[in-house]
Parts: sequence; structure tokens; C-alpha cells
Amino acid sequence: MKTKLLFLLSMFSAAAFAQSVNSYYGVDATAYTLFSSATALDQSADGTDQSWSFSGLTINGDVVDTNGTPTAGEVTSYPGTTFKSTTAGTENATATSSTIYAKEVAGTISVTGAVSDGLTLNYATDNAEVGTYPLAYGYTNTDAVAGTFNYTTYNGTFTGSLTTSIDAYGTLTLDPGPDNVNVVRLMTQQSLSLVYPGFGTVGTVTIDSYSYFEAGNNSPLFRTATTTMVVPLLSINQTKTRIEIMSSALSIGDVAKNLVQVTPNPMLDVLQIVNEGNVPVRSVRLFDVNGRMVGETTAASMDVSQLQKGIYFAMIATDYGTTTKKVVKQ
Repeated sequence: MKTKLLFLLSMFSAAAFAQSVNSYYGVDATAYTLFSSATALDQSADGTDQSWSFSGLTINGDVVDTNGTPTAGEVTSYPGTTFKSTTAGTENATATSSTIYAKEVAGTISVTGAVSDGLTLNYATDNAEVGTYPLAYGYTNTDAVAGTFNYTTYNGTFTGSLTTSIDAYGTLTLDPGPDNVNVVRLMTQQSLSLVYPGFGTVGTVTIDSYSYFEAGNNSPLFRTATTTMVVPLLSINQTKTRIEIMSSALSIGDVAKNLVQVTPNPMLDVLQIVNEGNVPVRSVRLFDVNGRMVGETTAASMDVSQLQKGIYFAMIATDYGTTTKKVVKQ
């Protein structure tokens, strides 16, 4: 329960995309490398012409963002939903997956629901409004949210607020990662009270999320989310920070990406990894369009004969970063 709820709520940093701010929708099949930090990142600086530098980060996983259209059943569960985004992969060698549902009405984006491994937050009572795009530096909006939550045998309600701000711009330096990149920052702050029937308010959750966008890209170059959760009924009292850097920015480079390929494409029964440049490949994970991991290998080939026809994404992790290839199963 602890890990799943923390991961689910941190998805707001991934879902509330903005870049100066043109679009809510991130680039499909964008891969991220996950990191941990021995010390808390200081992201308190806001305003104009800021300079952020984050170093001492340790890799602990990777995920890929997959965009899609909600099914009829999902629209019934989350009324008005027009878009969904799934982030899936591994963190500390454990599979992780989460989906955010959203709707767009006259350009205004609102979150309608969130699901992660049996845990559900449904914002049907009061959707979480992010904003009307495009946004601009200085934009801020606070919106009341309310709905229901479900986890295994636990069912209850929640109320709270979501604040979205385009609060800063400047340059960003990451180690590992790029130096002195011009970025605009999106900050979201969410505060929820969880209510369980017969017990009243059983806990609180607060999330501070930061997403840094390079000009011309609707997916963040760098994103973090710090979640503090206190639920005495479930013996939960902890804080977790999730740190993600876009994998394509982690020195794998265009040359290295071109040297690591998947073949054949379209694939039939076997997917081969062609490594013409002797780039050290650590693992290959295959995801479907819903973000579910359907295969994983450390070898140079993968049996895909059992897969249904359709589109998949191969996430290739190397010593120089992670790259994602789109493949088709015939």
C-alpha cells in the first residue's frame, strides 16, 4: 500500500505537463531513467533567471510514458475522460505501473482518475483542474478536488486541493545529464484528506512536484515528486522522493542510439537486438500500448510468439542511458 500510493500520487508530476506552456500532452513513448539522491534536492528557488544544478544521483530504475485513448469501460468509470497516460517500468528491480486519466473541455485539462496495481483514486465528485492551455510564466491556479478511493477491501472518500503554477524559468544542469539547458518549470502541490467510513479522516497526503521543460518539448526533461503520507490506520508515516531524467538526455547520444536497434520490425516470433557499436546493453523490456510490461530479457533476443498483433515499445537500457524503440508485432 505504501509504495503503490506514493507512486500513484507522484504521477501528477508526470501528468501535469507544460512547456511555456503549450500542451498538456507529453510525447508518446518517452523513456525516463529513475534516480535516488542521498540528500534532498533543493528546488526552493523560483522566479526568473534561476540556475538549478543537481548532482550525486544514483540510477535505480527506468520507466516509459505511453499515451492512449480510454476504453468505453474507463470512460464509464471516469466520466468525461478523453485521454490517458500510463507510466510503467521497474524501480529497484520491482515492476511499477500507474495510469492517469484526464479530460479536455474547451482547452481546459482536468484529472478524472488515477489507478495503480489495484489502488484507485476517482475524482468524479470534483475533478482536479490543471488549467487551460496554453499557459504562461506566472500562471497559478488552485482547485478543490474530491472523490473516492479504493484499495483491496478499503473504500472511502477524499477531499483536498491541487495547485498548479508556472513558477520559474532559468537554466538546468544535471549530473548525470546535460549542462545549462534553458527550461521553464511547472510546480504542482496537492493536499488530500482520506476518509474511511466509521473512522472519519484516517490520513493525509501532500505532494510537491516539479517538472522542468526544455523549449519545443512537451515532455519534461527532468521531473521530481516528493510525497509525504500519514495514515495511522494503515501504520503509514513516510516521505518518498521520485527523481526522473529523460533517458535521451543521459549521454547515450544519437550515434549510440542508432547503433542499438531492434529487428525485424515488424516482428514475428523473435525480437533481436542488433548492437553494431558494442554499446553495453543491460536489459531489454517490452511494453504494450497500455504500459504493461510483456517481456524482459538480458539476452540478445526475446521470444514474442505469444504476443497479440499490435504496437509495442522496446526499452533498451545501456551503460550510457536508456532508449526506446517502437516495434510492431505481425
